[in-house]
Amino acid sequence: TYYFRVGSLNWNGVANYAAAVSTLMPIQLGVSLTTHTLTLPGLTDLNYTFVISTSIILTNTGNVPETYLLSATTTTTGSPWTIGATPAQDRFVLWSVVNSTIPAAVDFEAADKLADTEAPCALGAFTMNNETCVQVPVGGTNTLWMQLAMPIVTSTAAAQDIRITARAVKDP
Repeated sequence: TYYFRVGSLNWNGVANYAAAVSTLMPIQLGVSLTTHTLTLPGLTDLNYTFVISTSIILTNTGNVPETYLLSATTTTTGSPWTIGATPAQDRFVLWSVVNSTIPAAVDFEAADKLADTEAPCALGAFTMNNETCVQVPVGGTNTLWMQLAMPIVTSTAAAQDIRITARAVKDP
């Protein structure tokens, strides 16, 4: 709730205030991503882990500081691929960290693994070099980088699309 008081000054600088007014400003949450989809063409490098050199920019489009919840899933129709904690047949692993520069493979930790269920950004998850997606200020941006562990083997040769989702929640 915001409280406002309006007044005027006379020639002597003495204020003449109107009655105080209060209003409730609605909270608006929002996060935009420069892209939601990672497209993986030609699946020739199975059983291989690499840092993806293209980042995703997250922007707080709400009117309050926000923390993001992140998830990922395969969106290719009929795909046998799933996201998991370890690579296997038709199962990939995807890590993500927030940082202003491209990370090295050693910068991704177990807490940075994405899943098909939402996981909150925290000081120990999706964070690198004290850059985080916790309490992102209004209009603030974060650069999200990913590391992908391809399936050990796959039952499809089709190109795969992986959808990255970010949802904003209000900080206390």
